Amino acid sequence: MKEAEDYSSEDSKTSEQKRTSKLLQELLNSEVYKEVAKEMESNPIANVTREELLQQKKDEETIRIRGEIALCIIVIISAMAAFSEIKSLLMLLLISATGGIIGYFGDIKNPIPGFLGSFSMVILSSYTFDFYLSGRTSFIKIELLIPTFMAIIPAGIIYFMTIFLLILFNKSTKN
Repeated sequence: MKEAEDYSSEDSKTSEQKRTSKLLQELLNSEVYKEVAKEMESNPIANVTREELLQQKKDEETIRIRGEIALCIIVIISAMAAFSEIKSLLMLLLISATGGIIGYFGDIKNPIPGFLGSFSMVILSSYTFDFYLSGRTSFIKIELLIPTFMAIIPAGIIYFMTIFLLILFNKSTKN
């Protein structure tokens, strides 16, 4: 009986070891780990631990997700501003400032362009929806993407032009 218990405990140990080695192999095959390994190979002089590089990758992923969530919220705010038929300039500026603040905190690396792009997107979406849907009695739901892109494109141009100008300004102040 004692031998049977020892044998079953050895089986559980080997199955646990197999499960652990399988999880370890999945980790080693993951994309984040491969990126960290490439960075460590390309820069062997740097005194950076694997944990620090993994943390840095996680932080970059968090920033990217935060920006995507902010963009979704800004698009929702823009649509709400457009469909609520706001006629008051004060209310439009208030809603646009809310979108701008979300853009400011959603884009950690470039907060000022995030604010300006988001602020302009909310204002422009109100006018593009009014322009596109004026005089129409019906529309297909997919058509609502047209005025959305009519607002996103100029807001994107404002965003990237602001980044470009900030880069030029930083270069000119360093010299």
